[in-house]
Amino acid sequence: MTASERRDIIDDEYLVVRHSGEIPEIALNSSFHYLTADREGPGYLLRPDEIEILRRGALERFQEIILRDLDYNNRNKTIYRGLQRLLHNWTRYGDFCRRQELSDGGFQIRVLSALHHLFQEIKNLPDDPAISLVCNCRKEHFASFAGEIGISPDDPDFLFCLGFCQP
Repeated sequence: MTASERRDIIDDEYLVVRHSGEIPEIALNSSFHYLTADREGPGYLLRPDEIEILRRGALERFQEIILRDLDYNNRNKTIYRGLQRLLHNWTRYGDFCRRQELSDGGFQIRVLSALHHLFQEIKNLPDDPAISLVCNCRKEHFASFAGEIGISPDDPDFLFCLGFCQP
């Protein structure tokens, strides 16, 4: 097998991981298994750069999922599950980063920005019936998440949105 063919196979697996479903870490582990241990796979001993390509695909997918969960424009789409799923995905993402010893590369700042944008959307449309779907988590869980990413508990936009969460 040529280096080019090997790179094509790794690139294909990156795409599988990058465009995986809701739990990218499972797709990553499946790719590792296929590439190294599966009887039908190529039987590679993965190099560190190849492992990094695949890990980056999972990281990017996790980040995409989290930003999707924060996008108010998704509130009426079937893919949207509100802040409750965001909190689960944020936990999965953090656990994945710790297990893989990955830095979030400043992603927390993007999440903070997206959360502020969500606050503004909710403030601009306080009578939207979809807000109950968006703010479908318990107040204390949302407050904990917001504090973790740097939202002040006194932030007026945060407090306004917190009022829509479940007690």
